[in-house]
Amino acid sequence: MSETIKDVLERLATTNSSSDKDSQIVQYVLRKIGFSEAVVTTGIVYLEGHGTIENPPSDIHTYAKVLLKSE
Repeated sequence: MSETIKDVLERLATTNSSSDKDSQIVQYVLRKIGFSEAVVTTGIVYLEGHGTIENPPSDIHTYAKVLLKSE
């Protein structure tokens, strides 16, 4: 049985580990909701494709929690 996007986000929000597949899924979601430059690699999220003062890089788990709250 495969995980839904919501399942992936819920798992990421409650764990400390992530996979390359998780990074691809979160990047896909961020791009779909308007962050067209978003890059997610090795569990780090760069909303603008790189870290900036306004949007510093953050871990994938933090963004999973934010995405779940915004649904």
